[in-house]
Amino acid sequence: MVYIRAPRIVRASSDVEILSVLDGNIVAARYNNILLTTFHPELTEDFTFIRYFLDMITRWNNRRSKVQNKKSLSHFNMKTDSTPF
Repeated sequence: MVYIRAPRIVRASSDVEILSVLDGNIVAARYNNILLTTFHPELTEDFTFIRYFLDMITRWNNRRSKVQNKKSLSHFNMKTDSTPF
């Protein structure tokens, strides 16, 4: 891992998902759609973390699209039978 000169993650609340710990230090964590690292995953040849991040974005966008579609449909008065309007 290539570490950045940034503050360390010294603690996290119970709703934060700890993703990685190295030498007793939290080096990656996630809270909802926020991802925090103390290293540069893009500067290594290991793409595991990048794949995780991309998958997280995809899942978040899919979830957001479903919510948007439900909201959009709620603005319409729809009928389920075949009678004309």
